[in-house]
Amino acid sequence: MTFIAKNRLTRRSELYRLEPYMSEHGLMMVGGRLHREWAATHDGPILLPRDHPVTTGTLIVRETHAVHAEHSGREHTFSLLRQNFGIPKCRGLLDKISKACTVCRRNNWVSMHQREALLPADRTCPGKPAFAFTG
Repeated sequence: MTFIAKNRLTRRSELYRLEPYMSEHGLMMVGGRLHREWAATHDGPILLPRDHPVTTGTLIVRETHAVHAEHSGREHTFSLLRQNFGIPKCRGLLDKISKACTVCRRNNWVSMHQREALLPADRTCPGKPAFAFTG
């Protein structure tokens, strides 16, 4: 956090592309091209760590997935999250949550293909020519 306050974020950091800044309330926010025009009326999305229990737990991502997006899919949930929060590598996190969600597993199941049995011997041995006996 002190790196962001002093504007010394390295280019190798995964936060560099998000252009984070510290808000007046001490929260790390996602910046961007609209930062100057937005600053007077809006705050950007709050930057949250990916592996924190508040982020991955039932408080933020799971609630957005289940309540606000109503299990509608990864991209819709991602767009709802990005309105208020900035979470690095969020798509992988949403994939992990949807795989663990019983409602999503029930709605998106893929039927298994059963292997067909072997043909009987009388169907595979050469014998009389085809159409020798008709009708």
